[in-house]
Amino acid sequence: MAAEHIPAFFEALLGKPFLLTERDNLPLHLTAVRIARYSTPEHPSFALHFRGPAQPELPQQTYTMETVDAARLDIFIVPVARDADGMQYEAVFN
Repeated sequence: MAAEHIPAFFEALLGKPFLLTERDNLPLHLTAVRIARYSTPEHPSFALHFRGPAQPELPQQTYTMETVDAARLDIFIVPVARDADGMQYEAVFN
């Protein structure tokens, strides 16, 4: 199993920016890693929550992101909410 499919990989990056390489390194900050109640060690299931700026509002799609340790990941995100602090996005791993 690839490291990026393990919740602990992302928990170590909480609060850190994920730079969207095809969007001029627009940062999305990882705000939460939520483990699904039906998750098992053999088949982890979890959701990532990101916060980004209010504009641009990103459409749901797969984005190439670079982490602070230069790992490059392709992650499918969905906009889920907007508030005074910006946009919130979610990525689900099943």
